[in-house]
Amino acid sequence: MRLRHIEVIQALLQTGHLGTAAEWLQLPVTEVEHLLRDAEDQLGFMLFASVRGRLQATREARELQVEIIRVYDALEPVQRLANSLRQYLAPPLRII
Repeated sequence: MRLRHIEVIQALLQTGHLGTAAEWLQLPVTEVEHLLRDAEDQLGFMLFASVRGRLQATREARELQVEIIRVYDALEPVQRLANSLRQYLAPPLRII
């Protein structure tokens, strides 16, 4: 599974809807749909079932959610480092 798959799964777990998840990720709905199907194909099981117009997480998706949260927690130090590195960048050189 790629990080992009994890992002899509997390967005769908939080929103329960393809359109809302697509807006959240700033992707077309078709791309989110494709990434979800690709993740499910790689994993070999369904992650969501359509129930009354919403996507309902399967038992497997809920179990994966615990590890997905850990992945997001592990990315926090990377984000903090990137933010601190940005502070030390020299201002751009402007030629007038």
